[in-house]
Amino acid sequence: MKNNILLLVCFFTALCIFSQENISHYSAEIILSGENNYKEIVLDKDVITKSSSNFRDIRIVDDSGEHVPYFIYNSLEYEDIDEASFESEYLGSFIKAEEDSLIVYEYFDFKIEKSEHSDVYGNHLEIETLNSGFAETVEILGSHDGINWTPVCEAFIYDVGDYSQKTIPFHQTEKYSYYRMKANEHTLEMRSLKLVHTDVTQTEQSFTKEFHPAFTIEEKDQRSIITIPKSELRFLYIDTIQFETSGIFQRKVNAFYRRHEIYRFPFREELLEKNFITVNRQIRDEDLILTIYNGDDRPLEIESITVSYRLQNLVFDASRGGSFFLEYGDATLTEPDYDIKKYGEYILKEGLDLCTLGTPTETAADAPKTFFGMTLGQLFMNAAIVLAAAVLLIIIIAGFKKHGTS
Repeated sequence: MKNNILLLVCFFTALCIFSQENISHYSAEIILSGENNYKEIVLDKDVITKSSSNFRDIRIVDDSGEHVPYFIYNSLEYEDIDEASFESEYLGSFIKAEEDSLIVYEYFDFKIEKSEHSDVYGNHLEIETLNSGFAETVEILGSHDGINWTPVCEAFIYDVGDYSQKTIPFHQTEKYSYYRMKANEHTLEMRSLKLVHTDVTQTEQSFTKEFHPAFTIEEKDQRSIITIPKSELRFLYIDTIQFETSGIFQRKVNAFYRRHEIYRFPFREELLEKNFITVNRQIRDEDLILTIYNGDDRPLEIESITVSYRLQNLVFDASRGGSFFLEYGDATLTEPDYDIKKYGEYILKEGLDLCTLGTPTETAADAPKTFFGMTLGQLFMNAAIVLAAAVLLIIIIAGFKKHGTS
């Protein structure tokens, strides 16, 4: 009897395993171009909405079926460095003991050489010495006339073996014409001092694309409830959503648990307009609901909606030659961990060839049949669980009976 029950459990479990839904996935050949080893393709809406949220299912496969390492990025950071430097004239040094102290310091004075075209300013000093083998804290003072001195900062400088630090950063931009460095006696042999101002501006460039999604509008309780189906936006990183409408209006829009504002009205012979909301987030696998509050005004006539989203760029090494394919859509896969991610920022500074994708082919899954609101796999899984629980209950009861009769 027990053996028969165990066989039934195994039978239902096997049915459960083999009746799971087939998984749709897609494959598109990468149309190569250029002579560089590293190739780049753009993952747009058609790929992103059919992939997993963190793109863990994406694979690059060569014509022998082997996986090719890759990395994905969606923006580039640029550094714009503006630098101005001013040489100095060495005025000499002197030694002086601190008041009420036996400690003796050496002072080095410099005069900044003024530029004909700009004022003197800087946010750090760069020094050069004739000697090495030192490591100590120095104090910097500044002056406009070479007589009255103001403390500027302290810094730790050193030159030991192959290691040196001779840059002295300020807390802010300074405009002194004279600088004095205070150090321990006979530890430094100064060669030169330069006043430098470095201004670094970091700019992030995102790659975006626009499209017009399908949507529906329901008017209810002085609100326009706009629904964009998840098939249009699934896992896209949205920058902005723009409403194409006309007329004079001022409305509140609720999206992602935040209130936004859109408007169009005349002001001093000018038309002030803001017909978009800023999102800056990735959409989950669900319908997007936007609510416009109309109050007692007539609902806006939304002609179309424009969504701006961030493209994902994929880079891989095609130096091995042959054909390459992009595969995606298998949600059972886990995210790969490739070494190429660690040095991707350096690859982006090299030459990349932008390639395109061919027409994707789909391995379609048949629509699963449902019974009592469950797929066949879910039904067998629940049946196996119930049957396993019943077996355990029978075994327990039989054990109690056996224990009672003994």
